[in-house]
Amino acid sequence: MTDPAAWNQPQDAVPHRASPVPPGQEPMPVIGPDGIRPPEALGGEPTGALVPRPMHGEVSRPLPPPEKTLVAVFGDCTRRGRFTVGAGTTAVSVFGEVIIDLREAILERDQVEFRTWSMFGEVTFIVPPGFDVHVRGFHLFGGTRQEMRPNPIPGPADRVVIVHGYGLFDEVKVKTLEVGEQEPGLFERLRRRIEGTGNV
Repeated sequence: MTDPAAWNQPQDAVPHRASPVPPGQEPMPVIGPDGIRPPEALGGEPTGALVPRPMHGEVSRPLPPPEKTLVAVFGDCTRRGRFTVGAGTTAVSVFGEVIIDLREAILERDQVEFRTWSMFGEVTFIVPPGFDVHVRGFHLFGGTRQEMRPNPIPGPADRVVIVHGYGLFDEVKVKTLEVGEQEPGLFERLRRRIEGTGNV
């Protein structure tokens, strides 16, 4: 039998089921310097753990694990954009070229090391301003070329990259470029070489 008092209630009301929080008074999360905290920080009901806030140079979605080895045989191998760089990486170039662009990379540590093995090949590192690169190793009928710009901010470098290079008829190149800056073309490099200005 229908309760007569039910006719005085809204038709969409659910009997014996009250909202735990009045409408418009739901607890809001707390945004702090270390991330987003759950509503219990304001006295509300717990809804979850701390959600880390992405820091500079990080992305919200997970990145794949760092590659341990980069290989170029009669071709090229290029890594640029957002990718993870581990503490130690090996690059192998045989009649090819390996390009490692660290301008937007995520470094797991402030100091990372690369070990290069080349035979009739090249390995090129591109770093942003503020990086300090040390090149070591041995090259038979080969060598290294660094086109580094001075650190714009006095003091220790933001990141340190150590390259251990070994090769035969090879070359290891290191150059500094701003994020988004394009490498000079052939004619621009020739002009700089003739004028003796800038890096070629």
